[in-house]
Amino acid sequence: MTSQEPQTSHEPVEVFSTSSDAEMAVAKSMLQAGDIPFFTKNEMIVDIMGAGRIGGGNRLTGPMEILVAPRDAEFAREILKGLDEDEHTGEDTVVFSTSREDELDRVKGLLDSADIPYAVTPKVVNRVTQAQILVPQSDLEAAQEQLSSLQL
Repeated sequence: MTSQEPQTSHEPVEVFSTSSDAEMAVAKSMLQAGDIPFFTKNEMIVDIMGAGRIGGGNRLTGPMEILVAPRDAEFAREILKGLDEDEHTGEDTVVFSTSREDELDRVKGLLDSADIPYAVTPKVVNRVTQAQILVPQSDLEAAQEQLSSLQL
């Protein structure tokens, strides 16, 4: 390559970062819907050593990130633009916890019908795995209102 030819990088480009499971789930879903290939960084190790989301992320690994090919970066950022504009604090709140799949499905259906972003994470309590539903702080009030009529 001569010095006159432009150099293009093939290194992945970060287009989104968060310490919120819910935001990460929504962002990944948005990119999948847009047929944009991506991979994540720090998603599986964010809770290393039990430090998890204390203070809005793991201080050892940093926030979870989504990376895309340079050619897809502009389109990916455009798709994710609405997430960046949210007044999200980076903290999620557990709004529901259950070990029953039917209850989990009902709660997910209610949140989906109200377009409230959420993440489902496992938690072991007394050797029983429970599913916890987390929502961003900015959607907490709407989620609580939506779930207030739930009869389980």
